[in-house]
Amino acid sequence: QTSVSLAQTLRAAVTVAVLCVTFLGRFYQSLKDNDIEFTPASIEKELLKSCKEAKGKENRLCYYVGATSDAATKIINEVSKPMSHHIPVEKICEKLKKKDSQICELKYGELSNSMLKLLSPEFCSEVASLIRLQNLGCSP
Repeated sequence: QTSVSLAQTLRAAVTVAVLCVTFLGRFYQSLKDNDIEFTPASIEKELLKSCKEAKGKENRLCYYVGATSDAATKIINEVSKPMSHHIPVEKICEKLKKKDSQICELKYGELSNSMLKLLSPEFCSEVASLIRLQNLGCSP
């Protein structure tokens, strides 16, 4: 029952960076599933392909990192280089947020259980700690 209440709490409270973590988590898994070589160049190539198919807010994320044809900036290497070293997607998203604060504004409406499964236990634990602090009236 604890995992259910944590899932409900996460669904209600996690907004910032979940879209980034979920999209890049799915992307990372697809690289592994398709035996893609983990080099920055091959990751960039695959990210461009994935972003061509991305819709809605995920397409907007692609735009912000420079993985769409109409992107104004190119920080795609901020994804490809750390991912080539298997850096967790949560850490990649943290760095992306520092590069472009608009990434923080991207969020899904309602989180599904499948989205929550893509989040690492460490990330979920961090969020749960922040939620507890906020519930106590403290700011992180």
